[in-house]
Amino acid sequence: MTDNGGTNQEAGRLQDRLRKLDLLLDVYRELALELDLDRLLRLVVARATQVMDADRSSLYVVDRERQEVWTKVAQGVGEIRLALGQGIAGKVAATGESVNVADAYTVAEFDASWDRRYGYKTRSLLCIPLLGRNGEVIGVFEALNKCDGHFVQEDEALLVALGAGVAVALENALLVEALRQANRKISEAYDQLLHSEKLSMLGLLAGTVAHDIQNPLGVILGQSEVLMRKRPQDTDVARAATSIIGQVERVSELVSSVQNFSRKGSEEFSPVDVHRVLREALVLTERLLTRSRITLERDYEENLPAVWGNANRLEQVFMNLIQNAAQAMEGGGQLRISSRRLSGGVTSEDRVEIGISDTGGGVTGEDVAHIFDAFFTTKSERKGTGLGLAICRHIVKAHMGDIELSNRPGYGATFLVRLQTSEGKSPP
Repeated sequence: MTDNGGTNQEAGRLQDRLRKLDLLLDVYRELALELDLDRLLRLVVARATQVMDADRSSLYVVDRERQEVWTKVAQGVGEIRLALGQGIAGKVAATGESVNVADAYTVAEFDASWDRRYGYKTRSLLCIPLLGRNGEVIGVFEALNKCDGHFVQEDEALLVALGAGVAVALENALLVEALRQANRKISEAYDQLLHSEKLSMLGLLAGTVAHDIQNPLGVILGQSEVLMRKRPQDTDVARAATSIIGQVERVSELVSSVQNFSRKGSEEFSPVDVHRVLREALVLTERLLTRSRITLERDYEENLPAVWGNANRLEQVFMNLIQNAAQAMEGGGQLRISSRRLSGGVTSEDRVEIGISDTGGGVTGEDVAHIFDAFFTTKSERKGTGLGLAICRHIVKAHMGDIELSNRPGYGATFLVRLQTSEGKSPP
């Protein structure tokens, strides 16, 4: 009886091993065909739970840029993000060493807050690193609560074998995902290029239309002045003529600004009056500010020296910063533009600093480091391409200047543009 019982048990264990090997081979076959990262994560977690006779499984991906591990698929819970070294999964990702415990609550690194949050009780736990081709940890696999006790050495060997295939598939999927992201950015850049070409054509058209508008404006202005001279005693006529002249001059200034902005001009540098450039940028964005219920405060330093640069390019920078400020204050607010001279300092050269401040919500801490990166945007896809601030920085750097964000989360943001003065420089 005892011999037969032992034989039956051994046969049962052998049959269980064969079943697990069959499942393992099925997983390998399916992993070889799957390149979509999301589907891969779901497939791996579901199949590994079967192979390991576990209650739940999780697969974490290492994000070196953010120094954390994350998972989109963790059975029974939502997305989890942990800093490298935090918790058991974070520790395995940081050290590259497996962890196998019969009682998770006896391990100092175990974070029981997830159990409390989801009403779960973690008992046994097996966590292994997933290594990429260069030997670097690219992910972590975690199996929870073996159905018939705790995970043994055989289970660990099985999960390591499964993990080897998972690591290859995961690395391939991450490379495909990176390629898709790169293609998306190239596509966005191409769309932006096409948009720029459209804007260039519109600029040419705007310059032509603006030129044609100036002639009738001149006639209206001249006739209004004649009317004032002929009927000076008629108060109503004089008041109407004065109003017409004021509005015509305002339109004429707007048309002149459109002409200046749309004119391609040369890329040569010369002394530039920053206040004049700011005035034209504000003329072109006045309607946006009015529509957004934004008040304007100017704090300009008198007798500000000219800067060395290209007026058209600098106007592009200031317009972009003003538009960004307006979009950050959708419910209304105050736009403050300041100017001052910076003397000496680290550079031995005098510089001019322009500040453009808004009273919006500011930039979140995690976004500050990427705010000038190309294609990075805090706006929705319909409102931004993520190129505006990158272009601003490129233009400012070409002027041998610098631009930085002075951020006050919850209260607003200030962009500071520092440019060299034209003193000591001569036009070519």
